[in-house]
Formats: sequence, structure tokens, C-alpha cells
Amino acid sequence: MIVSGKIMLIVICMVFLCGCTAVNPNQFITVADIPEVNATPVITATPTKPPVTPANIIPTIITPIPTITPTPAPTATTRAPRLREPTPTPAPTMNTTKPYLKYEDSDFKVEYPSNWTVEASTVAMTRNRLNELMRLKGDARQAIFRGDNQSVAFVVTTTDLLVPGSEVLKSDINLVSDMVTLQFNDVSGWSAVSNYVVKYTALYKTPMVQFDVIIPASSKSYPLTYTERDFVSYSHFHSMRFTTPGNPEDYDEIRRHIFDTLQTEEIMKV
Repeated sequence: MIVSGKIMLIVICMVFLCGCTAVNPNQFITVADIPEVNATPVITATPTKPPVTPANIIPTIITPIPTITPTPAPTATTRAPRLREPTPTPAPTMNTTKPYLKYEDSDFKVEYPSNWTVEASTVAMTRNRLNELMRLKGDARQAIFRGDNQSVAFVVTTTDLLVPGSEVLKSDINLVSDMVTLQFNDVSGWSAVSNYVVKYTALYKTPMVQFDVIIPASSKSYPLTYTERDFVSYSHFHSMRFTTPGNPEDYDEIRRHIFDTLQTEEIMKV
């Protein structure tokens, strides 16, 4: 075979080049020892990338980052003040056959509507601008006359003098105005006080002050109106107040009758 002859020729040339003079016959490589080489070359196929088709494309999903728009802070709004309107008060009812009853105790006597209730009790002494400098003693005695509407009332408070005959009421509208301002801290006494008058008792001609108070709608005590009379007798300090829920004209007749019939040891006829 042609391939075998070529191999033999290559072997002889190698022996000659090496200068080998003694040749061991056992060292010769025979043709039988050389493996037969397949003349047909083996071609190994190189793997190729598969074609890109829509079927084998893995899509990459990009999630959009949401845009957060900050919520604007609420704008403060100023609410207009709500005006309070007084609840209509029913007109007073009277017993036409016997409209008034007489009340009398050790301090005073008065006539009051027969369908009203009376409650007498002992209360702590109350100081105000009219009696703050007076020497008073003990607790006060109080009588409350109430009508159909519980917010309509006539209250008489009597406090004993420490030394009888030692005190005189100081009649001053400034003191009355201050007294109202101190009692209602959201009310100006100068604007709330009206019809201020000074009278004198029949027996000792001591001063007696009387005035009206109308609480404005801006006050938390609204609606409220009252007529108050304060004076000092020989042995006591007296304070009388007729209160209505903002509609004094409805009770004007009753108010006048009560004050006209009110008597103490000092008030015989004013």
C-alpha cells in the first residue's frame, strides 16, 4: 500500500540521521506494529447557535416606577362664627283666680306667682364688689322662687353683718360694672349694665342700688338677663335678683309685682 511504503521510508531516514551503526533487529518497527490510519478524515461538526425566532425569545418585562405626587396639605379655612339664637321661651302662665301667694320668713316677705315653687336653703357666703369690704359672718340664707321655665327665677340672698348697724352700701356704678365683669369674664360690665338707679330705704334712708344686666350674644352665658337690687339693712346685707332667659319683657309684670311687694325690716315703702 502507498501509505505503508511512505511509513517505511520515514523510518529508514530516521535511522540514517541518527547515525546508528549497529542496528538491533529487535528495534526495528515493523509495519504490523504501526496501526493503520484511516485515510478518510473525521470531521467534527462545530455546534451552531439556533436561529433567533420570536418563539424562543424570552421577553424582559420592565416594571415602570410609579411617580408619587405628594398630596398638598389641606388649607385651613376660617369658619364664620355661628350666632346663637335664644330658644323661644313660652309665655308665663298665671293662676287667674289666685295669681299670687305670700311668702314670709325672718329676713323678708314678698308676693310670688302661685304656680311657682319655693326652695329655702343655707349657702356659702358670696363676696362681690359691693360687699367685699363689709364685715360679714357665717353662711348666707337663700330663697329661690322658680317658674314654669326653670331658667326664670327670683333669688334672695341674705348675709348677717358681724356688727349690726356698722355697714353702709357704697352706691357706685363703677363697682356694679366691675362686679358684672368679674362674674362673666367674657362680658364688659359697662356695656351690659343699664337702668342703674339709687333709691333709699324708708326707715334709715340707707342707699339701695338697682340695675339691669343684658348678657350679649358673644358671651357663653347668653341668653341671660336679670334685674338686681342690693342694699344693707341694720343687721344684714341683702341681694335680690330676678333672672329670665333673654326675654325680660315677657315677665315684666311679674318682675314688677315681686319687687313692689318685697319688704324687709328696712323696706316699708320705697
